Parts: sequence; C-alpha cells; structure tokens
Amino acid sequence: MLFGCRNRITKRIWPMVILSAVLFLDGCSSSIQAVFSQDTTESSWEDVPLDEPAQPIEGWEKVVSRKLYDVKIYPAVVVPYTEEYAFPLDVTVDRYEIFPGQSVRKGDVLVRGNTESIDEFIDALKERILTMEEDYLKYQENVEESLRDPEEQAENLLDIVLAYEEIEPEMYETVSSGDVSGGNVSHGDVSGGNVSDGDVSGGNAPVVSQAYQKWWAEHHRYEGQYRILAHQNDTARRELYKRSRLYELDHAYLLDQLQELLEKKNQHILTSSMSGEVAAFRGEGSRVRGGDAVVAVADSGRKLLKCDYINSAAVEQAADIYALIDGVRYEVAYQAIPTSVYNQMVYNNETVRTTFTLLDAGDEVAVGREAVIVYDRRAYESTLTLSLDAIHYEGSEAYVYIRQGEDVEARPVTLGKNDGTYIQIISGLEEGDEVLSSGETRVKKSTAVLEKGDFQYLFTASSDSFYYPLYETVENPVTYGTTYFEEYLVKQYQYVTAGEAIARIRVKGDAIGLQRLQRQLDRLKERTLVLIEEDEEDNEDLIEQRQEQIAELEEQIAQMTRDYDTTTIVASQSGVIGSLTACQEGDILKEGNELATIVNVDVCYLLVNNRGQVLHYGSEVAITYQDESGETKEAAGRVVNLLPEDGISNGLSAGYSMVLLPTDVARLSVSRQMYASQFRIDAVTREMKNVVLVPVKAVRLIGDQTYVSVVEENGDIVQRSFIAGGSNTDYYWVVDGLTEGMEVCLE
Repeated sequence: MLFGCRNRITKRIWPMVILSAVLFLDGCSSSIQAVFSQDTTESSWEDVPLDEPAQPIEGWEKVVSRKLYDVKIYPAVVVPYTEEYAFPLDVTVDRYEIFPGQSVRKGDVLVRGNTESIDEFIDALKERILTMEEDYLKYQENVEESLRDPEEQAENLLDIVLAYEEIEPEMYETVSSGDVSGGNVSHGDVSGGNVSDGDVSGGNAPVVSQAYQKWWAEHHRYEGQYRILAHQNDTARRELYKRSRLYELDHAYLLDQLQELLEKKNQHILTSSMSGEVAAFRGEGSRVRGGDAVVAVADSGRKLLKCDYINSAAVEQAADIYALIDGVRYEVAYQAIPTSVYNQMVYNNETVRTTFTLLDAGDEVAVGREAVIVYDRRAYESTLTLSLDAIHYEGSEAYVYIRQGEDVEARPVTLGKNDGTYIQIISGLEEGDEVLSSGETRVKKSTAVLEKGDFQYLFTASSDSFYYPLYETVENPVTYGTTYFEEYLVKQYQYVTAGEAIARIRVKGDAIGLQRLQRQLDRLKERTLVLIEEDEEDNEDLIEQRQEQIAELEEQIAQMTRDYDTTTIVASQSGVIGSLTACQEGDILKEGNELATIVNVDVCYLLVNNRGQVLHYGSEVAITYQDESGETKEAAGRVVNLLPEDGISNGLSAGYSMVLLPTDVARLSVSRQMYASQFRIDAVTREMKNVVLVPVKAVRLIGDQTYVSVVEENGDIVQRSFIAGGSNTDYYWVVDGLTEGMEVCLE
C-alpha cells in the first residue's frame, strides 16, 4: 500500500510521478515551464535520487476555502398575469372591439364572431313566434267573444233551473176512488196521460198534482235549454283548451329553439372576465377552431416570471430557487403545469414555459424587465478545495503531494463534490497547505477592481410595417331621391374630425310623392280621430293599427325630408383620410356607395422584427423619425403584445413586436405617407442594474464554469469560480461568488 508508511521525499529523491509535471503561468504573465531532471533507472520511492530542478518550482497551490457551485441560470422575463379567451365552437372572427395596448374592463366585449347565418335563423324564428302569438291571440279573442253571450245565457238558464228547483211543489195529491174513472196513474210520467201506481181497486189513491205537472213541464223546458247550451259552450271551451295546450307546447318549443340560438350567438361573443389591457390577438377574418385562443388580457398589477421549462421533480430536488432582478433577490413560487395540459401543449407544438409567481415584488419591478431564475441544486457554503489537477489516484485511493518545509510528502485525502475544476477536501488537508499541482497559476501583473454598474444590450432596428386596425368607410347615406356628386371637400391623407364634411352632394327629391304621402297621413289621422270619438273601446284594435300606420308614415316623411335637404356627407369618426373614391361632378350615387375611408390614428402600431425575441411586452422603446421640416424627432413607444417567450400561446403570437405609436406620430405617418422603415426603434434589453461587473478579460471559461483570479489582501492570487447571469462583449455580470471591491487579474 502506498500509505503503509509515511513517505518523505527530499530534494534529492523526487518520485517519478512528478518528473513529467509541466507547470504553466497564464494570465497576468507569460507561461513558464518548470523542467525537472529525471533518472528512470530505478522505481523505488525511497531510492530514486533526483537532481535539483533547473529553475524554481512555481507549481504550488494553496488549499483555500471557496464555494463549489452546482447552479443553473435560467434567463427569465417579468410578465403580467394573463388570461386567454377562446370561442367554445368553430367561429370566423368578425371584428375585435379592443386591440393590444387598449384598456379593458371586466365584462367588456373583446371580439365578436361572424353570426350572419345565426342571425338569419333568429330573425326567421322570431317572426314565426310573433305570427304564432298573433294568430293564437286572435283565435282566443274570437272564441272568447263567441262564448260571451252563450255562456251568459247558460248562466241565466241555470239560475232559472235552480230557482224552479227551490219552488218544487209536492208531487202527489190524494184523491178518492170515485174520482178515479179507471185506468192507471203512473208516477213516472207527468207529461200527460195517466199516472199509475198500479191498479186502484178502491179507497183513496195518490196522484200527481196538476201544480207539479205544470212545474215539471216548465222546469224540464229550461233545464233542457240549459243543458244543450252548456254542452255547446263546454265543447267550445274544450276545443279552446286543446288549441291552447298545443299552442303552449309549440310556443315553448320555439322559445327553447330561440334561446338555444341566442346562446349560440352569445358563444360568438367573448367578454373579458377581468380588468386590464389587451395583450395579444389572433387577427380578423380568420377561421378558428373551438378552444383555440383568439385574444388575451393582461393584468400588470400581478407579476409573474417566465423562463425555460423546469419540471416539478427538479424543483422539488433543488436546494434553493430564487429570482434575481437588478442585484436584488426575490422569492418565487413555482406553478406546476398539469400533465394533461403539458401533453396537450407538446402535441400542439406549443412553447412550454415555466411560470413563477413573484412573491415580494412591488412597483420597483416593472413588467418587461429581465430577470434570472437561480436554480441551485445544492447549497454549499465555503469549503476547503483544491484543483482537480492536484489530485492523484492509486486504485480507489486519492492522495496529494504536500510541501512540508523543504520536503514533499504524499498525503491521502478524502474528497467530496467537484464543479469540474475544483474539488471539495473533506479531510486530510487544512486551509493554507501548499500542494503540488500541474494546473495553471497566475501572477499579479495587470488587475482591475470590481465595481457595480448596469449591464445591458442595445437593440436597434427599423420598423417593418405599419398596422392600422381601425378604420371606417364613409358611404352615401341618402335613401330617398336621386343623389348627385358635386365635389370633395377634403384631400387624401388629410386629418378630419368626426362630423366634418367630406363631400358636397345634391339630392333631387320627389316633391309630388312627398305631398301625396302627407295627404295620406292627414286623412289617416282624421279617420283615426273619428274612430276614437265614436267608441274607443269597440274600435281599440283598429285604432291601434291606424296609429302604427301613422307612425310609419311620419318616419318615412321625416326621412324623405332629411334626405332631400342633405347637401354634405360627413366623417363618421376622427382620423386621416386613407382613400377617396374617384368621382366626377354630376355622378349619380346610390345608397351605400363608398366615398372614403378614414383611418383611426389613435390605434396605430409599428411592427418590428423581434430578433431573438429580446423585446418583451411592456418594453419601453425610443422611436426616431423626421418631422415635416426634416428635423429629427424622438418619441416614446411601448411594446404591447406578448410573445411565446412571455408565455403566450403560439396561435396568439404575431412573430413580431407591436409598438403602439403616439397619436401625433401616427397622424404624421399617414398624412405624410411615410414608410415604416423611416422609423428607427432603439431599446435597452436584457438589462440588469446595480450588479457586479467583471471584465471579460478577467474571466476564464472552463466547461460551463466561469473563473477569475482574485488578488487577496496578503497578495496571494486565488482562482475563484462565480455564477454569471449573462455576458456581452465587455462584461459578465455576477449572480454570486464575487463582490464589489475585489481585485482580479486581467489577461
């Protein structure tokens, strides 16, 4: 065994294992190779004599305390809480009511689907229901009217019958046998003939009295009339009941159908369930499948972080996870994605992003700011370390060569974790021990002191195109008469306000036809007045009908009068004249003929190719352009749409950033017919403020680890690793491992 005894090696007895060690000086000075004399005739540790080194040995490394990081950095962005909205069924998008960058309140309509076919069914069904209701009401009124007198007569007859029953006389009277001349007296027949109780052989016998016979005849007559009339009335009532039941069933069925259509129409309307700002949309006129998001609303008051996907198992195994923004640590809460949702996103080729909730972020953290998620697999405090180059192995045993005065001693060590360059020393060495290493060392030559500053990228691009989603078409509104075009009162690309005259027209009306309608109206009013004076109750239906006709005639006459008096066509909204239809003086315009389009410059976007998606929702940009006089101007803009990196569905991603233009700049762009490429967009991206910056010249990258050589207070130079949050051509910025004021070696 190597460690069966303590092996002491003097300057005269160097082991073969270090004879080939080549030591380099790198960084602050040029490389120096340490050359050793060798004699390979013997292999004994104790007996092999070594010559003095040709030059002083520079390959000693001190055991120092440092952190061994096992950390992964995930670039992230601060995004708002967002809700996406989808139609429950396949729909063709008709129009958006609110666009990206515009505020929305809870309950506001966001987008409408095309409902032309549904509207036709609804209108037809409403007309059918109305006709059914009117027909039934007329039938019901007729039946009720026809039964009014018969039912009153039946009631009178019933009263008579009941009155007769109250005065019913005694049926029988007693007569002597001598008064009975023969024959039978029948109790069952009082309408005439004999009344028989059987044979009367003598003595007194009961017979039906004449008073009873008279009463019975009259009662029977009224009762018969009542029963016949009551039966007729009852038959009519039963028929009305059956018709009513059928009507109620049919009416309820049609109402259910109407309700289903209305609900289906409502499914073509998406409303916001929260207040916020529209942050993404799919586009107008497109056919979308049910369930596919078409619009998103963001609430910037609730801040989240989005980064590349991290599964929940990895999060559970981490020793620490936190966010770093502008040098400040923020606690976060992981939002797991349900497996079914994850699988569906992968199936749909959606960009899967991990979401963290910022637990303690206030107004100082703005939406659109860059951040990093620090994923620490194991939280190591400072521990004794050596470079891997200083470790030697024999079998499974690890050992190092430690300097003891002028001697070199092989010493066993117990090792722990390593970061690919340095390894943890659990036992066998103490801090400050000098160990022979073939790794690189640095000497102090050129240094820099670390300072805090702002780390950033600068993004510059020309806009690709304009997008004006809101515009109105100005049409000829005249319905009655013949409209002749005279002249335009505006020019293309001119700004106009709502109500401003666009064109002058002349309308030739039908004066005779108008007079005829006026006379018809006057006569109708006179006849209606007569009906009211005669008997308003009896003529109620006819009066109502006449009044409806009067209202229609009055509206028609008023519309004709307005049309005949029209001399100009006005702008329906404020904006810039985008186009004018070619018209000559004297051209006849039909109702609905298009004359102009007006662009609403309150909602105008510059579309910017977002290379690498470095512009995020909420990013502030500077817009540079030239005004009418050729002077260079600058305006502030803002990115108002979310992209996949911000966690939005792929279907809502436009593939470009939408920069909302200020109204005055948008008006200028349209009125001067400017090209989008004449607008330059500048932005600061991936910015981290108040972080420790390390010059690129001081950093060595070994694998995926970053290292610098730190000059300690005693003048020693120690190589230390640090966690870098990002880098550009000049600097790395530090997440952990280095502090302000440290002195580091440069190349």
